[in-house]
Amino acid sequence: MKKILLTTAAVLCFALPAFAQEITKEQETTAPMLQNSYLAVRLGGSRLNMKMNGEKEDDTVFSLSAAIGTKIADGVRAELEAMTYGTYEETEIDGTDYYNYKHSAVNFSINVLKDFDFGKMKPYIGAGVGFAVFYDELKYDFTDSGWHYWGSNKENNSVFSANLQAGFAFAIAEKVSIDVNARYTHFSSYKFFEDTLKIENKAVNFTAGLRLDF
Repeated sequence: MKKILLTTAAVLCFALPAFAQEITKEQETTAPMLQNSYLAVRLGGSRLNMKMNGEKEDDTVFSLSAAIGTKIADGVRAELEAMTYGTYEETEIDGTDYYNYKHSAVNFSINVLKDFDFGKMKPYIGAGVGFAVFYDELKYDFTDSGWHYWGSNKENNSVFSANLQAGFAFAIAEKVSIDVNARYTHFSSYKFFEDTLKIENKAVNFTAGLRLDF
């Protein structure tokens, strides 16, 4: 009996380390790969370049951007972003004639960005595609050839959008960075006011804010 016990103990002594090593390898193999996700919020301004039936109009409006993203490869991340373009407003008064036009938008995009690691400073470049919803409102009250016209028209139009962007993130804490972004966005054209007004839009945008990793 004593020999049997000694033999069993010896076998266990040699078998247990190998068994433990095998379990460790299996755990390492089956352990989930953690992804670096983040939430970013930025504020800034956009220079809207518009054409209305070929006539150019430019204005600077307030913009707010919010994005949630995750790492998809080494140095590459993808994000979902929503960006607002504040209200452009134009009013014309000529005697008794009155016109008031308002124009704003919200853009939704999927962006893919490439980061370059320089320690706390991480420049990046990227591009995105999506769609924008434009809100247009026209109020009018005028007289033409003896006829008096008045009323208002509101429309929402959804169009394709594409952007090119660049920026940098500067780490100020372990999971918090300052995020600075510049971009150019092109929007498809659309027609407004019973298809009588063709509107084309482009935008150059500068924003800055915070990015929180989690």
